[in-house]
Amino acid sequence: MIVFLRADWSAASLELERAVWTDPAVRRAARRFVAVRVDVTDTQADAEYWSQRYFARGIPTTVLVDAEGKTVATLHGAFPIEELLRALKQVD
Repeated sequence: MIVFLRADWSAASLELERAVWTDPAVRRAARRFVAVRVDVTDTQADAEYWSQRYFARGIPTTVLVDAEGKTVATLHGAFPIEELLRALKQVD
């Protein structure tokens, strides 16, 4: 599973949505995952809950979870496409 914590007020969230999540290589690699986009734009309570749940240090945070429910990788902030592709390969 891919959990993407994002917000409209986060420039890095918007950049990831524009440049990373739309990349054809990322879309191909992510096909085997369930993707969950958690938008915490409007509610501080939601932001706090999800940040605690996935140990996010800020928004955006991307968490990769394996079939057992174990967090395999956490990417904080903006990141290049190559970093996400490497992380996706780590998940069984």
